[in-house]
Amino acid sequence: MVMSSYGSASPPGSAGKNNIKFLLGLRGGINFTAPFVLNRYSIFSNTSPTLSPDFKTYDKWYKNLGSQYGLIAMIQLREKTYITLQPSLATHNFNYTGRYTWVNPQDVSENTTMTFHHKQSLKYAEFPLLFRQDLTAARFRPYLQGGGFYSLLQSGMQDIAVTEQVNSSLVVNQIPEGNRSGSVSDQVIHTYLGLIAGGGLAYTFDFAMIGLDLQYKGGLYNITNKANRYSNQSLLGDTFDVPDDLSLYAWMVSFNVVFSLGLNKPAKGALKCP
Repeated sequence: MVMSSYGSASPPGSAGKNNIKFLLGLRGGINFTAPFVLNRYSIFSNTSPTLSPDFKTYDKWYKNLGSQYGLIAMIQLREKTYITLQPSLATHNFNYTGRYTWVNPQDVSENTTMTFHHKQSLKYAEFPLLFRQDLTAARFRPYLQGGGFYSLLQSGMQDIAVTEQVNSSLVVNQIPEGNRSGSVSDQVIHTYLGLIAGGGLAYTFDFAMIGLDLQYKGGLYNITNKANRYSNQSLLGDTFDVPDDLSLYAWMVSFNVVFSLGLNKPAKGALKCP
């Protein structure tokens, strides 16, 4: 329970100018990841000027569903001002398709197309540090927030579904070739920094606060380990795929609930009443 300097209970959203309050709780939700391609790489070169030079196409952000869950710690500096730390475990998924065609130069109606549907799943321990400003002091309050994050890679996996299509003047056969999977942890750098901006809606109770949070986060640099780009011989041999240079962006929607810890520290220079 949080106590004011006069001994009366004080809800989380009512810190005065002379008090610093501490809150702790849980958060969880979903995310949608959008990889931004910085540079493309392939082990093949295009031999036909009529075909697109891009062998891979990435799915739109709304098809790349992931999740996050963790803790939220808040320091309430003023009635409408907070610093928040949100350590979380987050899974960022994104999908892309690689398609490669081999054509018989003697008869272009004879060709074989291999299609690889990739799902890449990166799991991070993330540590966002944000500054939050409420727009009102009422119980129901919208807010804005911004800051940065540090991410530490826990694992990286890639699942691939393969289809082969054989075309000729007589027949077209589409043959499922099964699924493949493997680790891509060594092809991704293990630490990552970025920025966050967003906002949300919160409702305060006497000793708790619930909120719905929307964040947009963007990485500051390439996540691909360039030194290990061609090192995954298993996936390279099975799927002909090497990672592009990518930066990750994501929309994150979270529900959170926090509780007062019962700590009420006078701010520096404040007069503490007996």
